[in-house]
Amino acid sequence: MITDTNVWLSRWPTRRLPLDDTPELVRTLQALHITQAWAASLDGLLHRDLRSVNRRTVTECQQHGQGVLRPVAIINPALPGWQDDLDDGLQLGIRIIRLIPGWHGWTLQSPEFRQLLQTAAPHRLLLQICLRLEDPRIQHSLLQIPDVDPTPLLEADNRPADGPVQLLNALASTPLELAGRLAVEAGVGFDIAMLEGLAGLERLTRQLPPERLQFGSFAPIFTPHAAVLKLQESELPRPLLDAIRKDNANTLLTPR
Repeated sequence: MITDTNVWLSRWPTRRLPLDDTPELVRTLQALHITQAWAASLDGLLHRDLRSVNRRTVTECQQHGQGVLRPVAIINPALPGWQDDLDDGLQLGIRIIRLIPGWHGWTLQSPEFRQLLQTAAPHRLLLQICLRLEDPRIQHSLLQIPDVDPTPLLEADNRPADGPVQLLNALASTPLELAGRLAVEAGVGFDIAMLEGLAGLERLTRQLPPERLQFGSFAPIFTPHAAVLKLQESELPRPLLDAIRKDNANTLLTPR
């Protein structure tokens, strides 16, 4: 059984994807033994009415998720009234917040981010921060989105005091030395969606604390089969594989 921490619903802004139909996506996840998938909406990249986006996400998960999809809210602290979006998500029972700084025009040093941390702190939410959503080499000419620098998270003022932080798609753009510091000094987690190379998991577990690694497929932008193959081709011991499959994700949602 696998918990997928990096799944998206709806459609990519510039092209259709094979699994951007939610029922088909869910059937594929189930066939791969993914029993829980944390899902936010791609509508949140460019839509400004994020409350409606998040409500549609909840509805989509309820109607088509078959117990697999867990809704994740997109919050943009640079928009006016974002606190109301956060409150609405809390009332809907959402415990995971996904942030997209590159697309929303702020950084991890922005005062908007620090205000979000202060507002969210009492609720001990899981903050997922997307560092990259598309390889810069294939980005649309009108949507040139830079990778997000996670270095500010090394400073205590730039991360939640109690709530966990997970970086999504970070392994494509974050030097391993920096990733190691973030994992050890700041307790940051990393999903494996953009991990590349033969025996990639074995190498990664020697460079980062294994308890900081979570399964993520980045479906439907990436085929979820690719992330599952990373588990299947690895020669890690079963307890370590189980931790990456689901146990480490469950830890992220356990209040400290």
